Amino acid sequence: MHTVVVTDTDVAGNTASTSITFSLVTSVTAPTISLVSDTGSNTTDNLSNNGNLNFSSAGAGIARSYTVNGSSVASYSVPSTDGVYTVVVTD
Repeated sequence: MHTVVVTDTDVAGNTASTSITFSLVTSVTAPTISLVSDTGSNTTDNLSNNGNLNFSSAGAGIARSYTVNGSSVASYSVPSTDGVYTVVVTD
């Protein structure tokens, strides 16, 4: 926790103060993403017939953004066509 106090003093020596206490957060936990069901030949090949994804929860006060195949989207939607998809989640 940090506290900053500001005090004003006039020429007669009268003072008035105010303060603010805050926490400074300089790092964010990286989001995680995974297939709901990896249906390929093994459970770690990232091949699936199910495009649903699991996302970790964003922390309080964190803005999350999504990019699918290089295009920004408001939220992730399951693709409706076969293909290779790259999904990037940024907190």
